Amino acid sequence: MLKKMYVGVTLLLFLTLSLTSIYFPTTQSLAETPCSGVNVLFDNAHGETAGNADWTIDGAYSEFADALRKEGMEVSQWGNTECRRCGEDDEPITYGVLKNYDVYVIPEPNVNFSARERAAILMFIKNGGSVLFMGDHWGSDRNNDGWDSVEIINGFTQWMATQYDYDVERPYIYDKDFAGRLGFRYTFEGADDDHIENFMKDHPIAQGLSLVGSWGGGVMRNLGFGNVNTVIWYTTSQKDAYLVAGFYYDGRFASIADSGVFDDGTGAEGDALYDGWNYGTDALMGVNTIKWLSGCLPAGPEFTGRRMFLYIGDKNIVVYDGKTHALQKKTIDAAPFIDTGAWRTLVPVRFVSENMGLSIGWNGKTRQVTITSPEKEIILTIDSKDVVVKDLTTGKTENITIDVAPRIIPPGRTVVPLRFISETMGMDVKWKARQKLVIITKDNQ
Repeated sequence: MLKKMYVGVTLLLFLTLSLTSIYFPTTQSLAETPCSGVNVLFDNAHGETAGNADWTIDGAYSEFADALRKEGMEVSQWGNTECRRCGEDDEPITYGVLKNYDVYVIPEPNVNFSARERAAILMFIKNGGSVLFMGDHWGSDRNNDGWDSVEIINGFTQWMATQYDYDVERPYIYDKDFAGRLGFRYTFEGADDDHIENFMKDHPIAQGLSLVGSWGGGVMRNLGFGNVNTVIWYTTSQKDAYLVAGFYYDGRFASIADSGVFDDGTGAEGDALYDGWNYGTDALMGVNTIKWLSGCLPAGPEFTGRRMFLYIGDKNIVVYDGKTHALQKKTIDAAPFIDTGAWRTLVPVRFVSENMGLSIGWNGKTRQVTITSPEKEIILTIDSKDVVVKDLTTGKTENITIDVAPRIIPPGRTVVPLRFISETMGMDVKWKARQKLVIITKDNQ
Protein backbone atom coordinates (compact mmCIF):
# COMPACT_ATOMS: atom_id res chain seq x y z
CA MET A 1 0.00 0.00 0.00
CA LEU A 2 2.77 2.42 0.96
CA LYS A 3 4.59 1.49 -2.21
CA LYS A 4 1.52 2.39 -4.30
CA MET A 5 1.16 5.69 -2.41
CA TYR A 6 4.84 6.49 -3.01
CA VAL A 7 4.45 5.79 -6.73
CA GLY A 8 1.31 7.92 -6.84
CA VAL A 9 2.91 10.86 -5.04
CA THR A 10 5.99 10.62 -7.26
CA LEU A 11 3.83 10.62 -10.39
CA LEU A 12 1.79 13.58 -9.10
CA LEU A 13 4.97 15.52 -8.30
CA PHE A 14 6.37 14.78 -11.76
CA LEU A 15 3.17 15.96 -13.45
CA THR A 16 3.05 19.08 -11.29
CA LEU A 17 6.63 20.04 -12.16
CA SER A 18 6.02 19.26 -15.83
CA LEU A 19 2.91 21.41 -16.00
CA THR A 20 4.66 24.17 -14.08
CA SER A 21 7.48 24.22 -16.61
CA ILE A 22 4.95 24.41 -19.44
CA TYR A 23 2.67 27.11 -18.12
CA PHE A 24 5.12 29.00 -15.91
CA PRO A 25 8.39 29.15 -17.86
CA THR A 26 11.52 30.02 -15.93
CA THR A 27 13.21 33.38 -16.43
CA GLN A 28 16.65 31.82 -16.84
CA SER A 29 16.70 32.23 -20.64
CA LEU A 30 15.52 35.84 -20.27
CA ALA A 31 18.24 36.58 -17.72
CA GLU A 32 20.85 35.18 -20.09
CA THR A 33 19.68 37.46 -22.89
CA PRO A 34 22.18 40.35 -23.21
CA CYS A 35 19.30 42.68 -24.19
CA SER A 36 17.27 42.02 -21.07
CA GLY A 37 15.90 45.27 -19.67
CA VAL A 38 16.63 47.39 -22.75
CA ASN A 39 13.91 50.05 -23.13
CA VAL A 40 12.77 50.77 -26.69
CA LEU A 41 10.43 53.65 -27.48
CA PHE A 42 8.58 53.80 -30.82
CA ASP A 43 7.39 57.20 -31.96
CA ASN A 44 3.69 57.52 -32.82
CA ALA A 45 3.38 61.28 -32.48
CA HIS A 46 4.54 62.45 -35.91
CA GLY A 47 2.07 61.09 -38.46
CA GLU A 48 3.13 57.43 -38.40
CA THR A 49 -0.46 56.43 -39.26
CA ALA A 50 -1.01 58.98 -42.04
CA GLY A 51 -2.47 57.68 -45.29
CA ASN A 52 -1.87 53.95 -45.74
CA ALA A 53 0.82 53.84 -43.06
CA ASP A 54 0.31 52.06 -39.76
CA TRP A 55 3.81 52.03 -38.32
CA THR A 56 2.74 51.31 -34.74
CA ILE A 57 3.58 48.52 -32.30
CA ASP A 58 -0.07 47.49 -32.16
CA GLY A 59 -0.48 47.77 -35.94
CA ALA A 60 1.85 46.87 -38.81
CA TYR A 61 4.91 46.78 -36.51
CA SER A 62 3.33 44.43 -33.96
CA GLU A 63 5.52 41.48 -34.97
CA PHE A 64 8.58 43.71 -34.84
CA ALA A 65 7.68 44.70 -31.27
CA ASP A 66 7.01 41.08 -30.29
CA ALA A 67 10.39 39.99 -31.70
CA LEU A 68 12.13 42.60 -29.55
CA ARG A 69 10.23 41.48 -26.48
CA LYS A 70 11.44 37.94 -27.11
CA GLU A 71 14.96 39.35 -26.84
CA GLY A 72 14.10 40.55 -23.34
CA MET A 73 13.46 44.17 -24.30
CA GLU A 74 10.69 46.39 -23.02
CA VAL A 75 8.80 48.04 -25.87
CA SER A 76 6.50 51.04 -25.56
CA GLN A 77 5.12 53.87 -27.68
CA TRP A 78 5.12 57.68 -27.52
CA GLY A 79 1.82 59.12 -28.72
CA ASN A 80 -1.46 57.57 -29.64
CA THR A 81 -3.14 56.55 -32.86
CA GLU A 82 -5.49 59.34 -33.91
CA CYS A 83 -8.50 59.00 -36.12
CA ARG A 84 -7.56 59.49 -39.75
CA ARG A 85 -9.00 62.99 -40.04
CA CYS A 86 -8.16 64.35 -36.60
CA GLY A 87 -4.45 65.12 -36.99
CA GLU A 88 -1.81 64.75 -34.30
CA ASP A 89 -2.64 65.83 -30.75
CA ASP A 90 0.35 64.34 -28.95
CA GLU A 91 2.86 66.10 -26.74
CA PRO A 92 6.24 66.97 -28.31
CA ILE A 93 9.10 64.58 -27.67
CA THR A 94 11.63 65.99 -25.21
CA TYR A 95 15.01 65.04 -23.85
CA GLY A 96 13.33 64.59 -20.47
CA VAL A 97 11.27 61.77 -22.02
CA LEU A 98 14.01 60.26 -24.18
CA LYS A 99 16.59 59.97 -21.40
CA ASN A 100 14.47 57.24 -19.81
CA TYR A 101 14.96 54.97 -22.83
CA ASP A 102 17.83 53.23 -24.56
CA VAL A 103 16.56 53.28 -28.14
CA TYR A 104 14.13 55.66 -29.87
CA VAL A 105 12.58 54.43 -33.14
CA ILE A 106 11.21 56.97 -35.63
CA PRO A 107 9.28 55.04 -38.33
CA GLU A 108 8.63 57.25 -41.38
CA PRO A 109 7.47 60.49 -39.72
CA ASN A 110 4.96 62.56 -41.70
CA VAL A 111 4.61 65.42 -39.22
CA ASN A 112 7.75 67.51 -38.93
CA PHE A 113 9.81 67.71 -35.76
CA SER A 114 10.14 71.14 -34.21
CA ALA A 115 13.58 72.70 -33.75
CA ARG A 116 13.38 71.84 -30.05
CA GLU A 117 12.50 68.22 -30.80
CA ARG A 118 15.41 67.88 -33.22
CA ALA A 119 17.76 69.36 -30.63
CA ALA A 120 16.42 66.94 -28.01
CA ILE A 121 16.99 63.94 -30.30
CA LEU A 122 20.56 65.00 -31.08
CA MET A 123 21.23 65.60 -27.37
CA PHE A 124 19.83 62.15 -26.60
CA ILE A 125 22.28 60.50 -29.00
CA LYS A 126 25.17 62.71 -27.88
CA ASN A 127 24.63 61.67 -24.26
CA GLY A 128 24.59 57.94 -24.98
CA GLY A 129 21.14 57.15 -26.36
CA SER A 130 20.43 55.54 -29.73
CA VAL A 131 17.99 56.38 -32.52
CA LEU A 132 16.69 54.41 -35.51
CA PHE A 133 15.46 56.65 -38.33
CA MET A 134 13.23 55.06 -40.96
CA GLY A 135 12.45 56.90 -44.18
CA ASP A 136 10.72 56.16 -47.45
CA HIS A 137 10.94 57.41 -51.03
CA TRP A 138 10.88 61.13 -51.74
CA GLY A 139 7.34 62.38 -52.41
CA SER A 140 5.69 60.06 -49.87
CA ASP A 141 3.90 62.96 -48.16
CA ARG A 142 1.02 60.90 -46.76
CA ASN A 143 -0.80 63.78 -45.05
CA ASN A 144 -0.13 66.39 -47.77
CA ASP A 145 1.39 68.94 -45.39
CA GLY A 146 4.37 69.70 -47.62
CA TRP A 147 6.88 67.49 -45.75
CA ASP A 148 7.64 63.82 -46.36
CA SER A 149 9.84 61.55 -44.24
CA VAL A 150 12.91 62.17 -46.43
CA GLU A 151 12.63 65.92 -45.92
CA ILE A 152 11.80 65.62 -42.21
CA ILE A 153 14.85 63.47 -41.53
CA ASN A 154 17.05 65.72 -43.68
CA GLY A 155 15.70 68.83 -41.97
CA PHE A 156 14.84 70.62 -45.23
CA THR A 157 12.56 70.14 -48.23
CA GLN A 158 13.67 69.82 -51.83
CA TRP A 159 12.45 73.37 -52.46
CA MET A 160 14.56 74.62 -49.54
CA ALA A 161 17.58 72.72 -50.87
CA THR A 162 17.22 74.63 -54.13
CA GLN A 163 16.60 77.94 -52.37
CA TYR A 164 19.62 77.65 -50.05
CA ASP A 165 21.85 75.79 -52.51
CA TYR A 166 22.06 72.67 -50.35
CA ASP A 167 23.66 69.60 -51.97
CA VAL A 168 22.51 66.41 -50.20
CA GLU A 169 25.73 64.64 -51.21
CA ARG A 170 28.10 67.35 -49.99
CA PRO A 171 30.18 66.48 -46.88
CA TYR A 172 29.21 69.60 -45.00
CA ILE A 173 26.89 70.62 -42.16
CA TYR A 174 24.24 73.11 -43.28
CA ASP A 175 22.35 75.39 -40.93
CA LYS A 176 19.10 73.47 -41.43
CA ASP A 177 20.65 69.98 -41.35
CA PHE A 178 19.18 67.31 -39.08
CA ALA A 179 20.55 63.93 -40.25
CA GLY A 180 23.46 65.76 -41.88
CA ARG A 181 24.74 66.63 -38.42
CA LEU A 182 25.09 62.88 -37.88
CA GLY A 183 26.84 62.20 -41.18
CA PHE A 184 24.16 61.05 -43.65
CA ARG A 185 21.29 62.40 -45.72
CA TYR A 186 18.48 61.12 -47.95
CA THR A 187 18.47 61.93 -51.65
CA PHE A 188 15.36 63.23 -53.39
CA GLU A 189 14.58 59.97 -55.19
CA GLY A 190 13.22 56.47 -54.62
CA ALA A 191 14.29 52.88 -55.21
CA ASP A 192 12.82 49.43 -55.79
CA ASP A 193 15.12 46.48 -55.18
CA ASP A 194 13.71 43.20 -53.91
CA HIS A 195 17.02 41.36 -54.14
CA ILE A 196 19.53 43.26 -52.00
CA GLU A 197 22.50 41.07 -51.10
CA ASN A 198 25.18 43.72 -50.53
CA PHE A 199 26.29 43.66 -46.91
CA MET A 200 29.24 44.93 -44.89
CA LYS A 201 30.08 41.42 -43.75
CA ASP A 202 32.09 42.37 -40.68
CA HIS A 203 29.39 44.65 -39.24
CA PRO A 204 27.32 43.10 -36.41
CA ILE A 205 24.03 44.25 -37.97
CA ALA A 206 24.81 42.13 -41.05
CA GLN A 207 25.23 38.92 -39.04
CA GLY A 208 23.08 36.18 -40.57
CA LEU A 209 21.62 38.39 -43.31
CA SER A 210 21.34 36.91 -46.80
CA LEU A 211 18.55 38.77 -48.58
CA VAL A 212 16.54 41.94 -47.85
CA GLY A 213 14.21 43.99 -50.00
CA SER A 214 12.96 47.50 -50.64
CA TRP A 215 9.68 48.40 -52.29
CA GLY A 216 9.36 52.10 -53.00
CA GLY A 217 12.08 52.91 -50.49
CA GLY A 218 14.46 55.82 -50.25
CA VAL A 219 18.16 56.26 -51.00
CA MET A 220 20.75 57.63 -48.58
CA ARG A 221 24.24 59.06 -48.87
CA ASN A 222 27.01 58.40 -46.37
CA LEU A 223 28.76 61.79 -46.18
CA GLY A 224 32.12 60.17 -45.43
CA PHE A 225 32.96 62.05 -42.23
CA GLY A 226 34.31 58.80 -40.77
CA ASN A 227 31.63 58.05 -38.17
CA VAL A 228 29.15 56.27 -40.46
CA ASN A 229 29.27 52.81 -42.00
CA THR A 230 27.22 51.86 -45.05
CA VAL A 231 26.07 48.45 -43.80
CA ILE A 232 23.70 47.58 -46.69
CA TRP A 233 23.54 49.13 -50.14
CA TYR A 234 21.40 48.78 -53.23
CA THR A 235 22.38 46.70 -56.25
CA THR A 236 22.88 49.90 -58.28
CA SER A 237 25.94 51.21 -56.42
CA GLN A 238 27.63 51.13 -53.01
CA LYS A 239 27.05 54.87 -52.68
CA ASP A 240 23.28 54.18 -52.80
CA ALA A 241 22.93 53.34 -49.12
CA TYR A 242 19.99 51.30 -47.83
CA LEU A 243 21.09 50.96 -44.18
CA VAL A 244 23.66 53.15 -42.47
CA ALA A 245 24.88 52.93 -38.88
CA GLY A 246 27.13 55.30 -37.01
CA PHE A 247 28.44 56.93 -33.86
CA TYR A 248 27.85 60.42 -32.51
CA TYR A 249 29.70 61.31 -29.31
CA ASP A 250 28.55 58.71 -26.72
CA GLY A 251 25.59 57.37 -28.70
CA ARG A 252 24.72 55.38 -31.81
CA PHE A 253 22.24 55.83 -34.64
CA ALA A 254 21.07 53.94 -37.71
CA SER A 255 18.79 54.66 -40.62
CA ILE A 256 16.89 52.29 -42.89
CA ALA A 257 15.59 53.68 -46.17
CA ASP A 258 12.26 51.80 -46.28
CA SER A 259 9.60 51.86 -43.56
CA GLY A 260 7.59 49.08 -45.22
CA VAL A 261 10.33 46.51 -44.73
CA PHE A 262 9.07 45.76 -41.19
CA ASP A 263 5.39 45.89 -42.16
CA ASP A 264 3.81 42.57 -41.09
CA GLY A 265 0.65 43.11 -43.14
CA THR A 266 -1.62 43.92 -40.19
CA GLY A 267 -3.09 47.26 -39.26
CA ALA A 268 -6.12 49.46 -39.47
CA GLU A 269 -8.98 48.37 -41.72
CA GLY A 270 -8.69 49.84 -45.19
CA ASP A 271 -4.90 50.35 -45.11
CA ALA A 272 -2.95 48.92 -48.06
CA LEU A 273 -0.33 47.03 -46.08
CA TYR A 274 2.05 44.31 -47.26
CA ASP A 275 4.09 41.71 -45.43
CA GLY A 276 7.74 42.71 -45.68
CA TRP A 277 8.59 41.41 -42.21
CA ASN A 278 8.63 37.79 -43.36
CA TYR A 279 10.51 38.46 -46.60
CA GLY A 280 14.06 37.11 -46.78
CA THR A 281 15.95 38.12 -43.64
CA ASP A 282 14.15 41.44 -43.16
CA ALA A 283 13.01 40.48 -39.65
CA LEU A 284 16.54 39.56 -38.57
CA MET A 285 17.78 42.88 -39.96
CA GLY A 286 15.29 44.72 -37.74
CA VAL A 287 16.21 42.81 -34.59
CA ASN A 288 19.95 43.06 -35.29
CA THR A 289 19.68 46.81 -35.82
CA ILE A 290 17.94 47.40 -32.48
CA LYS A 291 20.36 45.06 -30.71
CA TRP A 292 23.32 46.97 -32.17
CA LEU A 293 21.81 50.32 -31.23
CA SER A 294 21.21 49.18 -27.65
CA GLY A 295 24.76 47.86 -27.26
CA CYS A 296 23.71 44.20 -27.15
CA LEU A 297 25.96 43.69 -30.18
CA PRO A 298 29.56 44.94 -30.37
CA ALA A 299 30.38 48.27 -31.99
CA GLY A 300 31.92 46.69 -35.09
CA PRO A 301 34.24 48.53 -37.51
CA GLU A 302 35.23 52.02 -36.36
CA PHE A 303 37.43 54.74 -37.78
CA THR A 304 39.45 55.91 -34.75
CA GLY A 305 41.54 58.60 -36.41
CA ARG A 306 40.74 62.23 -37.22
CA ARG A 307 39.29 63.77 -40.36
CA MET A 308 38.88 67.38 -41.44
CA PHE A 309 36.91 68.88 -44.34
CA LEU A 310 37.97 72.32 -45.60
CA TYR A 311 36.44 74.25 -48.51
CA ILE A 312 38.40 76.93 -50.32
CA GLY A 313 37.05 80.36 -49.38
CA ASP A 314 34.78 78.98 -46.62
CA LYS A 315 35.42 79.69 -42.95
CA ASN A 316 33.19 76.77 -41.88
CA ILE A 317 35.05 73.49 -41.38
CA VAL A 318 33.85 70.01 -40.37
CA VAL A 319 36.02 68.03 -37.96
CA TYR A 320 35.55 64.41 -36.81
CA ASP A 321 37.45 62.84 -33.91
CA GLY A 322 37.19 59.06 -34.08
CA LYS A 323 38.37 58.65 -30.51
CA THR A 324 35.47 60.55 -28.97
CA HIS A 325 33.07 60.28 -31.94
CA ALA A 326 32.73 64.06 -31.81
CA LEU A 327 31.44 65.45 -35.12
CA GLN A 328 31.52 69.25 -35.21
CA LYS A 329 31.14 72.20 -37.51
CA LYS A 330 33.63 74.88 -36.55
CA THR A 331 34.20 78.40 -37.78
CA ILE A 332 37.62 80.01 -38.21
CA ASP A 333 38.45 83.66 -38.89
CA ALA A 334 40.61 83.05 -41.98
CA ALA A 335 39.36 80.83 -44.79
CA PRO A 336 41.66 78.42 -46.65
CA PHE A 337 42.83 79.85 -49.97
CA ILE A 338 44.99 78.93 -52.96
CA ASP A 339 48.29 80.68 -53.61
CA THR A 340 47.98 81.15 -57.37
CA GLY A 341 51.73 81.56 -57.79
CA ALA A 342 52.60 78.06 -56.57
CA TRP A 343 49.05 76.64 -56.74
CA ARG A 344 49.23 75.51 -53.14
CA THR A 345 46.46 75.58 -50.55
CA LEU A 346 47.27 77.63 -47.45
CA VAL A 347 45.43 77.21 -44.16
CA PRO A 348 45.48 78.77 -40.67
CA VAL A 349 48.19 76.75 -38.96
CA ARG A 350 46.96 76.85 -35.36
CA PHE A 351 43.37 75.80 -36.05
CA VAL A 352 44.26 72.95 -38.39
CA SER A 353 47.16 71.66 -36.26
CA GLU A 354 45.30 71.61 -32.97
CA ASN A 355 42.18 70.01 -34.48
CA MET A 356 44.30 67.25 -36.01
CA GLY A 357 45.96 66.45 -32.68
CA LEU A 358 49.24 68.34 -33.24
CA SER A 359 50.95 70.77 -30.88
CA ILE A 360 51.96 74.25 -32.03
CA GLY A 361 54.39 76.84 -30.73
CA TRP A 362 55.27 80.41 -31.75
CA ASN A 363 58.55 82.28 -31.27
CA GLY A 364 57.97 85.98 -31.82
CA LYS A 365 61.67 86.88 -31.84
CA THR A 366 62.63 84.46 -34.61
CA ARG A 367 59.15 84.58 -36.24
CA GLN A 368 59.12 80.81 -36.27
CA VAL A 369 56.24 78.35 -35.99
CA THR A 370 56.89 74.89 -34.52
CA ILE A 371 54.44 72.06 -35.22
CA THR A 372 54.96 68.88 -33.20
CA SER A 373 53.63 65.33 -33.19
CA PRO A 374 54.96 62.44 -31.07
CA GLU A 375 57.20 61.44 -33.99
CA LYS A 376 58.15 64.66 -35.80
CA GLU A 377 58.75 68.36 -35.43
CA ILE A 378 58.47 70.97 -38.19
CA ILE A 379 60.01 74.44 -37.83
CA LEU A 380 58.82 77.09 -40.31
CA THR A 381 59.93 80.71 -40.55
CA ILE A 382 57.52 83.40 -41.69
CA ASP A 383 58.18 84.54 -45.29
CA SER A 384 60.88 81.87 -45.75
CA LYS A 385 60.76 78.72 -47.87
CA ASP A 386 63.43 77.04 -45.74
CA VAL A 387 62.00 74.44 -43.35
CA VAL A 388 63.58 72.20 -40.71
CA VAL A 389 62.08 68.74 -40.12
CA LYS A 390 63.21 66.71 -37.11
CA ASP A 391 62.55 62.99 -36.65
CA LEU A 392 62.01 62.73 -32.89
CA THR A 393 62.36 58.95 -32.88
CA THR A 394 65.78 58.84 -34.59
CA GLY A 395 67.05 62.35 -33.86
CA LYS A 396 67.71 62.97 -37.56
CA THR A 397 67.30 66.55 -38.86
CA GLU A 398 66.51 67.45 -42.47
CA ASN A 399 66.55 70.87 -44.16
CA ILE A 400 63.90 71.23 -46.85
CA THR A 401 62.96 73.98 -49.30
CA ILE A 402 59.23 74.29 -50.00
CA ASP A 403 57.63 76.11 -52.92
CA VAL A 404 55.48 78.57 -50.95
CA ALA A 405 56.46 80.36 -47.75
CA PRO A 406 54.24 80.66 -44.67
CA ARG A 407 52.88 84.14 -44.12
CA ILE A 408 50.72 86.25 -41.82
CA ILE A 409 47.37 87.48 -43.13
CA PRO A 410 44.59 89.59 -41.54
CA PRO A 411 43.47 89.38 -38.78
CA GLY A 412 46.98 88.31 -37.77
CA ARG A 413 46.70 84.63 -38.65
CA THR A 414 49.67 82.52 -39.76
CA VAL A 415 48.91 80.39 -42.82
CA VAL A 416 51.05 77.49 -44.02
CA PRO A 417 51.06 75.11 -47.02
CA LEU A 418 48.54 72.41 -46.14
CA ARG A 419 49.82 69.45 -48.16
CA PHE A 420 53.43 69.75 -47.00
CA ILE A 421 52.49 69.94 -43.31
CA SER A 422 49.91 67.15 -43.50
CA GLU A 423 51.99 64.67 -45.48
CA THR A 424 55.13 65.34 -43.42
CA MET A 425 53.09 64.49 -40.33
CA GLY A 426 51.90 61.24 -41.89
CA MET A 427 48.41 62.39 -42.80
CA ASP A 428 46.57 61.74 -46.06
CA VAL A 429 45.40 64.70 -48.17
CA LYS A 430 42.72 64.46 -50.85
CA TRP A 431 41.72 67.30 -53.18
CA LYS A 432 38.23 67.38 -54.72
CA ALA A 433 38.60 69.96 -57.47
CA ARG A 434 34.92 70.18 -58.45
CA GLN A 435 33.86 70.91 -54.88
CA LYS A 436 37.03 72.88 -54.02
CA LEU A 437 37.29 70.56 -51.03
CA VAL A 438 40.34 69.39 -49.10
CA ILE A 439 40.00 66.28 -46.91
CA ILE A 440 42.74 65.58 -44.34
CA THR A 441 42.81 62.17 -42.69
CA LYS A 442 44.96 61.04 -39.79
CA ASP A 443 44.53 57.31 -39.30
CA ASN A 444 46.05 56.97 -35.83
CA GLN A 445 45.90 59.11 -32.70
